[in-house]
Amino acid sequence: MAAIALVTCPCHLPILLVVLSGTALGALVSEHQGLAAIGLTVLFLASAWGAVHLFSRAGRSDSDRPNGR
Repeated sequence: MAAIALVTCPCHLPILLVVLSGTALGALVSEHQGLAAIGLTVLFLASAWGAVHLFSRAGRSDSDRPNGR
């Protein structure tokens, strides 16, 4: 989750455009940069939230969890 959040950070859009240049995906992203930025932002926020949630769960011991789960 954290790796996905790192790659999909909207500030990395210019880097993704350079990396994907010359490909069909790169052409699609460069044609629709606004839509790509919105999509990357949504994916980034979901991935970052999921990573924080998983990391916080991993830091707790079994006795700290409600109902022993």
